[in-house]
Amino acid sequence: MCKFMSALVTPKGEVLWSPYTDSHEDLVDLYELVDNGKTFCRLEFYPDDEKDIIDPKKYNLHIDQEPPR
Repeated sequence: MCKFMSALVTPKGEVLWSPYTDSHEDLVDLYELVDNGKTFCRLEFYPDDEKDIIDPKKYNLHIDQEPPR
């Protein structure tokens, strides 16, 4: 399950996201990417405790997979 805020990062360092979805799969479709393990890395930015959702200072970057090589 994707959490706020979901994004994809390319090997060139581009961060691909949309204000309209938190779904990695929607982002893959939106940016017309091939999910082959080399095109992008999934990441999410959210607080570890849901009660901190309104405090951006509590947010952490979570990498969902190994970065592309």
